[in-house]
Amino acid sequence: MNYMDRFKSNILSQYGKEGAIWLKNLDKRIDYYSQLWNLTDLKPVQNLSYNYVLSGMRDNLPIILKISLDPSSLSKEITSLHAFQGYGGISILEYK
Repeated sequence: MNYMDRFKSNILSQYGKEGAIWLKNLDKRIDYYSQLWNLTDLKPVQNLSYNYVLSGMRDNLPIILKISLDPSSLSKEITSLHAFQGYGGISILEYK
């Protein structure tokens, strides 16, 4: 089983029908964020679990785009990352 198959299996087992709909619309969501934030060269990382994570570029800056079906978990992560910003952690450029 490759990394995308494992990712899809994780989403379907965790979220069921809601996960299937989310997976079906994932490409549209990626296109939306790519256009909104001028992201290019997006490629999924190979250790996906329950969030869809892509590496890419925004102008000349390397970025990571993380898309989650669990907004509560992602919101907590954003709060934590903001708290450590400036202390050697990553910087959040955008979120929605």
